[in-house]
Amino acid sequence: MEVFISWSGPRSEKVAEALRDWLPNVIQSVTPFMSAADIGAGSRWSSDLADHLGQAEFGLICLTPDNLEAPWLLFEAGALSKSLENSRVVPYLHGVSKTTVQGPLAQFQAEVSDRSSTLDVIKAINEASGENGLEASRLNDAFDTWWPKLKEKLDSIPETTEEAPPMRSDRDILEEILVLCRQVPRQSASSLDYGQGSDTERSLSGSELRQRALERLMILQEKERLRSLVEERLRAHRHSSPEGDAQSSDD
Repeated sequence: MEVFISWSGPRSEKVAEALRDWLPNVIQSVTPFMSAADIGAGSRWSSDLADHLGQAEFGLICLTPDNLEAPWLLFEAGALSKSLENSRVVPYLHGVSKTTVQGPLAQFQAEVSDRSSTLDVIKAINEASGENGLEASRLNDAFDTWWPKLKEKLDSIPETTEEAPPMRSDRDILEEILVLCRQVPRQSASSLDYGQGSDTERSLSGSELRQRALERLMILQEKERLRSLVEERLRAHRHSSPEGDAQSSDD
């Protein structure tokens, strides 16, 4: 089962890296995906990312004090939650309390990066793994063995990064999100054709098939709504920016 680990900012990236390296030690059937580590040089970055957003069955959103309202995290959380039946999203809080989480991310059940809450996250991932998951006793033993390693890495993450990379503009981020919004719905749309469905779908009754199609249609509508919002923000940004004013005056 693939676990998509979302991050934004230097501190959040360190948390994501720690989780990516640690998770398979506890549950061997889990395959973590983190964009900074798992997209190779020369790959079509946006296409690869859209593929993993579409196929992940569990998502971890690494939240730190400096990225609570990062547009990129909000987009990935929305894409991961496209299907309540097949996807689960957990904001993983490092240096952040649950009461601090506001806005769209507040709809998800968040967990903090302490021992008890991290065990709850592991149990949820194990449950989502289905028949590939571990028995409860083996899961607890594996967690007890490996938790000190994760705690050591999390405790070593500095509260601030001395050489933080320059912040990208909201426009750059929004344009990147728009590209992905256009890709993910296009990949999902093909599955709406009954003739191209899985063997499981072909065995469904008429009412069940209609319900499945309705659910997928709602997913596409939600992604189209997100794309429209991003386009609206970009238009507003162009009109309010000095460059936009200059272009208007030239016209």
